[in-house]
Amino acid sequence: MYHPSPARRAVLRTAVILAPLLVLAGCVSPSEASGDPQTAFMAMLASHCGKAYAGRMVSADAADADMAGRAMVVHFRECSPARMAIPFHVQGAEGTWDRSRTWLITRTDAGLRLKHDHRHEDGSHDAVTMYGGDTADSGTPPRRISRWTRRASRCSAPMA
Repeated sequence: MYHPSPARRAVLRTAVILAPLLVLAGCVSPSEASGDPQTAFMAMLASHCGKAYAGRMVSADAADADMAGRAMVVHFRECSPARMAIPFHVQGAEGTWDRSRTWLITRTDAGLRLKHDHRHEDGSHDAVTMYGGDTADSGTPPRRISRWTRRASRCSAPMA
């Protein structure tokens, strides 16, 4: 039986959760941003700044079982043309909120970079943190393809 590593489970969770956000990003017309697809994508995300969205796990993957049925909220908190910080919270079984995750999207010379910042309650880095990827091409405003990086992770697979 396949048992994904904690890093791989985090990748799967993020892919399932981030997909609806990318759909939301597509709700802004590309004409509202420059002709550069990366700038347009960042502008689409920024259109949600100051807003929060509730959601739920839609994956039936065994790696996501610990999040199944849990309330989830994503906040578009820090927004600039060069960097987005998007905290993601999951309600625990006891009703408390796990606020350990933040998605960081930054501009690079070649495109965009997505990193997953995982922290402990005291603010220290989790053993699996700052993994993610860089855009593999210019993409289109609502879609990005990234290559997975190995920072603080044992994964090295492409992610979309």
